[in-house]
Parts: sequence; C-alpha cells; structure tokens
Amino acid sequence: MKATIETIFVGNSLRNFTYLISAGDNQYYCVDPFDAKGIEERLTQLGGELKGIINTHQHHDHICGNSDLIEKHQAPLYAHHKASYDREFHGVKGGDYLDLDADNRLLFLDTPGHTMTHISLVMEFQKTPWAILSGDTMFNAGVGHCKLGGHPEVLYKTMSDIYGDLSDELELYPGHEYFENNLKFSLHCEPENAETTALLDKVGKINWYQEEFRTTMEQERKVNPFLRLHSVNLRKNLDMVNSTDKELFLKLRTMRNSW
Repeated sequence: MKATIETIFVGNSLRNFTYLISAGDNQYYCVDPFDAKGIEERLTQLGGELKGIINTHQHHDHICGNSDLIEKHQAPLYAHHKASYDREFHGVKGGDYLDLDADNRLLFLDTPGHTMTHISLVMEFQKTPWAILSGDTMFNAGVGHCKLGGHPEVLYKTMSDIYGDLSDELELYPGHEYFENNLKFSLHCEPENAETTALLDKVGKINWYQEEFRTTMEQERKVNPFLRLHSVNLRKNLDMVNSTDKELFLKLRTMRNSW
C-alpha cells in the first residue's frame, strides 16, 4: 500500500504547511512541525503515534514544534547533516534513504539555496517516485527567498540541476501556501499565459483549512516562472531575450523580493 501524506495547514501569518507521513502500523513521521498541539490533535484523530521528526531546514517556523514533540514522544530528529542543533539528531545527506515500510521510502535530496542546509524529500512507492516535499526550496508557482542564510545563485543551481530533473508526475507538497500571490506574480511577468490565468481563478476559491489542492511538476512547469526560463514571452516581457537562464532566474528572484 502506498504511504499517505496528511496535510496540516497551520493558518499562521506565514501560512505554513506541516505534514504527517505514514510509516506503517499507525506510525507517522512529522515534517516541519510548527504547532505541536495541532499535530497531537491530528495524530489522535488518526489513531497514530509519532515515529520521528524531519526538518527540511532550520528556520524557526519549521522547527518550533520540535521540542514539545520530542519531549512527549522521545522521537528521533532527522535533518541536514551540516545543520546545527542543541540536541542530538540524525544527519542525512543527499542520496540517503529512510525506509517507511516494506514498499515505501523517503529519498533525501540536498537542495541548498533558501538556506545552505536545506533538504527536500522524495516519496517513493516500490522505488517509484510520486511526490516531493519541497520545504522552502520551491512553492506552488514560486521558489523560496534567500534572505536568511541562503544565496540566489545556489538556489538557481538547485532548481536547474535537481528540481529541473524531477519527473512530471511528482506531486508537490511545499512548506507554505503562497499559491495565489505567486500566480499573480507569474501573470505580472507573463500575462499571456492562459494556464496561469485559469489556475489563479481556481486557486482563489480554495479554503485551505478544509481543502487540499495539489499540482504536479508538469503543471508547475506551465505556470511557475522560475521553471519557465525558456519562455519567449517571459523573456520579451522582462527585456531579457538574450540573457542566460541564470541571469533571468536571478532577475525574477530579485523582482519577487519586492513585489
């Protein structure tokens, strides 16, 4: 049976997502815990136990639920091997796996840029990838900023070399819900994109407290400007027809910082 990903929309000002990944026998790994109480409530609803915690990176809103959950469950913590914590943790490197059960496992990717010690998680069922938990590397129709310990040139390389190679079928589970605003920025850069216009209308009607909405990497490549560096219209609109992909990416990231 394929593992499940339970989504908890925190609803704070930063619009965080926390995820619970099933690991067989009513056990779950928690990814980026923000609200420990809300996570406990969801575990109770599921009749589940916490098996471990995974942090995609160390920004406060992705780790602030760690201590309460670890204290209650004595759960192990997994994070980038070069991360720094005031507690013991299991350091993971790109290419490492975490077995969930006989058929499901997590592949860790080293994805620096938003921070320099950021990991992304690929869900695999019978060794076939089907989802990616992207933390703050990539969002629906956007990518993470680089203001707090990251670097945009490194993020470009991560998006080009790693995310650029992800299969179209992978479902995206980002660290925040910035979808509508990101789509508006996308339209600002590429107003001719009918796919973005149609998706913006749909996303604007979603109640994130009650609904889930997933895109695939294939859909993201149609609307996410950071994945559309090949777009002739995008390049014309930004007066960057002859620019390199890297120059265009950095321009988009700079624009989005103040948009």
